[in-house]
Amino acid sequence: MLPFALVGLLWFILRCRKQYLGWLCALVAFLWFAIPLATWTVRNFQAFEEPIPICDSTFLHLWIGNNPSADGTELDEYTLRRSLDTRLAELTGEKNQALRYNMLMSDVLDQVRSNPRATCDRRIQSMLAYFLGGDFLSQDHNLADNAAEKEEGKVATPPSWLDDESVRTALSASLLGMLCLSFLGWRWSMNWRQESRLASLAMIWLPLPYILSHAERLSGPRLPLDGVLLCFAAFALIGTAVRPPTPPQANVDTRRKYT
Repeated sequence: MLPFALVGLLWFILRCRKQYLGWLCALVAFLWFAIPLATWTVRNFQAFEEPIPICDSTFLHLWIGNNPSADGTELDEYTLRRSLDTRLAELTGEKNQALRYNMLMSDVLDQVRSNPRATCDRRIQSMLAYFLGGDFLSQDHNLADNAAEKEEGKVATPPSWLDDESVRTALSASLLGMLCLSFLGWRWSMNWRQESRLASLAMIWLPLPYILSHAERLSGPRLPLDGVLLCFAAFALIGTAVRPPTPPQANVDTRRKYT
């Protein structure tokens, strides 16, 4: 999210150049972005003696998504500890959390180099889990269908009407329709590619961290992207009903010039 937020901020500042009092809007946006980030970076430097902008668990999440037990979603604590095997004692011996997680960088690189095919397979699993949710990849992919976690109280039991077959069919159909229509709307919006380039960047930057590491059992990580997908899907629906307007173009003198 942070790289995309930075790109969005730069795009907004550039657009402010052509607006009345745009410098004021650009200044407010810059301060809104920089003050919380600087405050949290200072806090992390005091805690970990290292300038960390947001979080220090990057390599931990990369290991969760690239270890031999990875399935595209998060791992429970037991499975994560078992995946570390002999490295667990060395890692837990490091008291500095930032240094402890950074020690996993070599493990991630070794896993990618030693088994590149499995790494590609895990990236496909993470991508599907990002867009559909990890539970969808299970055998029956019901909502919160893990009976063991239900008994332990870790997962709330959905209401009876939500567990109905027709409701689940409608949810799956709406998700499929949104994904298909959003792709069609993105293709039809090429005439407005300069105005919609930020939305196109969101289609790449928002899923990328989860595809490279891991998604979750539910489709929560996809929710920030749903706004962009719904806009593209709405554009496709409008395009099928009425012809979309032609984007404005600069007046070009096409008359032939004779010498």
